[in-house]
Amino acid sequence: MRTTHLVLGSLLLIACGGAPEPPATQDAAPEPEVEPTPMSCRYLAYVIDDYLDTFEFTVAQVSGHLFSGEAIGFLYFPGFEQNLAWLHLGPLIQECSRPMSYDESCFESENHCATVECTGAGAGWAVHTRLPGQFDQNGWVYDAGETHTVWTDGTQHMDFTLSATATGPAGDDWSIDGGGEIDADHFSIDLTIADPLRTGEARLTAGWSATGGYTGAITVDGVEVAFIDPSSDHGLELVRRDGVCLW
Repeated sequence: MRTTHLVLGSLLLIACGGAPEPPATQDAAPEPEVEPTPMSCRYLAYVIDDYLDTFEFTVAQVSGHLFSGEAIGFLYFPGFEQNLAWLHLGPLIQECSRPMSYDESCFESENHCATVECTGAGAGWAVHTRLPGQFDQNGWVYDAGETHTVWTDGTQHMDFTLSATATGPAGDDWSIDGGGEIDADHFSIDLTIADPLRTGEARLTAGWSATGGYTGAITVDGVEVAFIDPSSDHGLELVRRDGVCLW
């Protein structure tokens, strides 16, 4: 996982008579490493950073598999450790040519159920992947979650939508809704998280390409709290916004 850095503005100390001067002979002690805690901007960026890494893995697996004889799905969410980053359903019994759906297959030991659908638009297909029931792990509770991937005949990418009803370790609302696009060398995502910090909706807009790396940002209640520096390989950079979320 990429390292998360904190970008802090200057902190002005105001007191009667002015700010005290530090002892001339004493070096300032280094700031201790702070473990990200739920309901903080640092924790939000920590979870999303890990989530984006999984998308990069999915892109690597998609290469060479986006065509009519194979169907591809995935199922993973923020904070979800048992990720299904690559679900390869193929070769299909026969190439899609008319609207139809295969029977759903469930694998409870791997926490997913999947259905392949022929869309009827040429050889196009869709894969519908969902959690078979409530999933509880390390304080995260997912009551429901699903991902839909769609490949349109003649294209070299697949579109996806995803949604989930979830609660984070501090009882905050991590329910998500969003979508994006994946192909052999890039992905893009636009995702909303209901209320992960109890200060309003969070939104992730991000992308990655093999040539340009990562771009994107996170906003909370419309205010940017983190961004991805495309010139750095260090992931999400936090921007301190006092009053928006805890640090």
